[in-house]
Amino acid sequence: MFKLVEQHPRDSAEGVDMIKVVYGDESIPSLYENSQVSQEQLPGQPGGYGSFIHFLSHSNPEGLMIVCKSCKEASALQLKSSNCLTLMANCAGIVRRAVAVGRFFQNPIAMVASLCGSAKEVLSLRLHPMQSILKSEEVYEAIEYVMGMVTNQVGIDINLAASNDWLFAPLQFIAGLGPRKAGTIQRAIQSVGRLRTRKELYAGLRLMGMKVFINSAGFIRVCGSGQAASGTPTWDPLDNTRIHPESYLVAKNMAKAALKEEATRNEKDVDDDYLEKSVEHVIENPNVLSTVDIKEYAQGVQVRGQTQKFHTLALIKSELQHGFCEWRYEYADPNSDEEFYMLSGESEETLALGRIVQAKVRKVQERRVMCVLPSGLLGFIQQEDLSDEQEVVPSDKMAEGSTVTCRIKDVNKEKYIVDLTCK
Repeated sequence: MFKLVEQHPRDSAEGVDMIKVVYGDESIPSLYENSQVSQEQLPGQPGGYGSFIHFLSHSNPEGLMIVCKSCKEASALQLKSSNCLTLMANCAGIVRRAVAVGRFFQNPIAMVASLCGSAKEVLSLRLHPMQSILKSEEVYEAIEYVMGMVTNQVGIDINLAASNDWLFAPLQFIAGLGPRKAGTIQRAIQSVGRLRTRKELYAGLRLMGMKVFINSAGFIRVCGSGQAASGTPTWDPLDNTRIHPESYLVAKNMAKAALKEEATRNEKDVDDDYLEKSVEHVIENPNVLSTVDIKEYAQGVQVRGQTQKFHTLALIKSELQHGFCEWRYEYADPNSDEEFYMLSGESEETLALGRIVQAKVRKVQERRVMCVLPSGLLGFIQQEDLSDEQEVVPSDKMAEGSTVTCRIKDVNKEKYIVDLTCK
């Protein structure tokens, strides 16, 4: 960052006061940097520090987001993936990585999904210390399971993806789809520009059969986002919820019942025109549903012959109040231990007290030896820890540039220094 500002003061002067410093894992962006997909997504972009600042300042009008402290493993992986290389063909690595970092903060699911293409670069991620004992097929099967579960919990905004290619990556993990169907849907939606309703997937564009539509519809969001926000189309608010199209009538009846109950409570009359927009009114004022008891409502609809499972009605009520409510944890700055391991690239296991490590001797001093661990952490071996012998002279035991086998004696996380011993 200092080098960037020093060499390109004009490019970096604008917006410097808006810089926001955040902490993040750079593993995914690093893998993305040299992937094929990155070259496809940013064709024709010049490389270098100047274009890096230019791209960030123009792609993020709210201000620059600089990730200054990160773990390098995951970003390097995404940077080198074949997907990334295709999407950002003419960009320098620094630009592709910068884009990857920003996108990872905006939508981590899409960034991980982009590494799950035919090349399966995601397998290069170190997800567990013992994953090497598993076959690649077993690891990828576990990744697919997790990606499918998370993607369907979060959903995918199809119109926003139509305006931003990289957001289509998780589509392959939507229930009932796969890489081939997802690719067909992406190309069709990009050709028409936007969807107006979920039903267009089946009845309009005929992109899927009824069975596939039933499996996937509840996880695909259709609303006025991206370029679809322009113009004045009519959107069905239920298409921006986790409520399945099969349950739309139930959702509308629940909304009408809630409005009628509120009107009765307040001694007001509601006309048919008002009830016709019941879903919109409830979404705008979710407190209307607060008094609806799902158990009582379920019993009521069963009496009328509309048998609905309790959890379905509970989901409908929840989605009418907060459509596609975010279930993931909000971003939080790491604590001191997390920051240390993130910056050092080490872990509690690799720096466990007593663990045998290899260190390279950088400098032999009068009463101690300065070493460097493979991760780059600085280590010191004090004179008394060089040998069991008394009054050992460090220069007699160590030579600069040599490699020494030693044990971890202590870790000073505040100073990023490791105390080592040869005893």
